[in-house]
Amino acid sequence: GYIEMTHRRRTDIEHPAYYVSYNSQSKNVIIGIRGTSNLEDVFTDILCVNKNFLDVRYGHEGFINGAKNVLKGVRPFIEDLFKPLKYSYTIVGHSLGAGIASI
Repeated sequence: GYIEMTHRRRTDIEHPAYYVSYNSQSKNVIIGIRGTSNLEDVFTDILCVNKNFLDVRYGHEGFINGAKNVLKGVRPFIEDLFKPLKYSYTIVGHSLGAGIASI
């Protein structure tokens, strides 16, 4: 089964809740991003101004900034622990979390 490595339960605007779990047998990491659950998340949802990212694309500003903030939180685990061990990654979410996960 999967073992939880870390999580962020508290949310702020553009800082969604998430968790990181891994399975050493399948060598897979799951990053799960929670959907809208409070007023801060609602503000992230409504920040729907087009924002440039990847130099050629535009996206929902709240989702892009949320994705960047999740990445800041999980990057040390990914780059320092799981990447050298050649783990695969699955990024999932619900509602707001799905929008952020898709970026």
